[in-house]
Amino acid sequence: MNTKNYHYNNQYYELKNRLEKVGNVFLYDCWHIENAIDIAYHRDIIHTTLEAFREQEKIRTFSYLQGLENRLANAKTTKERTDTQKQLQQLKEYLQFSSDVSQAAYVQLNSNSIVKICENTKPQYQQDWFYDLYYKFSDPPYGLRGTDQEKLTLWQDLTNFVGLKEDDKNIITVLDWAIHSRGNWSSFFDDGLEWWGIWCLTIYNANQKSLGCLIASSTD
Repeated sequence: MNTKNYHYNNQYYELKNRLEKVGNVFLYDCWHIENAIDIAYHRDIIHTTLEAFREQEKIRTFSYLQGLENRLANAKTTKERTDTQKQLQQLKEYLQFSSDVSQAAYVQLNSNSIVKICENTKPQYQQDWFYDLYYKFSDPPYGLRGTDQEKLTLWQDLTNFVGLKEDDKNIITVLDWAIHSRGNWSSFFDDGLEWWGIWCLTIYNANQKSLGCLIASSTD
């Protein structure tokens, strides 16, 4: 299953670049698939998304990790050595988060909650899972840069990409793999459990024949 291409491949990378520039914390993926009734497909896309993130982070932090290792080797004081060891250990733990998707349980969410978010929409947190998702997307730990309209456009593009479309809500299956279980099957979610929150949704849209996912866990 992990050999499937991204659904609308060019859109994925274009959207990824836009989201990275504004401080988005959600991981996402989407595959073209005829039928995603088999729950193994949902587990596969979660695993693939998390592993892709890990590899991206290894590349992104490579120079920083090397710098810490060099600083540790050349530390001149006990304090410098202790502080550097702590930073190095934290980074390594971050990159080595463990996951066992086979142990992940899920609940099906009410797809009727999928609605069109408008510019004047001001949802309160814990109002509804879809509004909560919008609330968290718009308010990551370090903020989401851009105007309200720019944020709304990104939200619409992201949710459309992964298949969370109001027009299709009657034939969409949304599974929650994290919130109800506190993400206890992966240490990836440890940071988000500190306060901001965690997300792991898989979305099967039978109309566009796509299996998408949204994953997030963040802290300051």
